[in-house]
Amino acid sequence: MTTRLMTFLLAAVLTVPTWTLAHEGHEHTVMGTVQRVDKKLIEVKTQDEKTKEEKVLSIVLNDKTEVLRGKRAATVADIKTGERIVLTVVSTKSADGKETLTARQIRLAEKPGSSDERSESRVLGSLGIHASG
Repeated sequence: MTTRLMTFLLAAVLTVPTWTLAHEGHEHTVMGTVQRVDKKLIEVKTQDEKTKEEKVLSIVLNDKTEVLRGKRAATVADIKTGERIVLTVVSTKSADGKETLTARQIRLAEKPGSSDERSESRVLGSLGIHASG
């Protein structure tokens, strides 16, 4: 009985999407494409690493959210719909169990035509992420 229970629990844990395993209060990396952005919220289309299921995450922006384009400071107004981005987010839960993602940092690639057109690959590479294509 104990072996069956442990097997069931292990199977259940392995089938839960990776984002739901995020520990509250810890930083996590989100990569994706901007669907919508305003002063207080950004929606990012991303893909679950394990299930490959696409989803749109709503991420809160605040006065502590740092925005970088390459290595230079930028603003939320510099973020464009359709742009690929990398975010560092923190997950918190309210008393009713609702999860809120808040951006600590948003990294954008250098603008195309700048001195470093491969900046997005370098930003991702610096994070240990190697995109193909």
